[in-house]
Amino acid sequence: QVWQWLKHGANLEDGRTINETLYLDLLQGEFERIRETVGTEIFENGRYPEAKDLFDKLVRSEGFEEFLTLPAYELI
Repeated sequence: QVWQWLKHGANLEDGRTINETLYLDLLQGEFERIRETVGTEIFENGRYPEAKDLFDKLVRSEGFEEFLTLPAYELI
């Protein structure tokens, strides 16, 4: 599936084109940075995987979720 925001092939300031591979690399990198910040134990015992999945779902969604809290409430 090609998401609407990928269809446009927008470029970042550094010239990289936004595509699925770049998005997934950035997503993984950001969550690795979060793990480094909070520590492995807190990260692994927290709900970070759920947060990552929720973020990914919202990014890939065809529509726009007005409030992040609405789909997040389903997880608590």
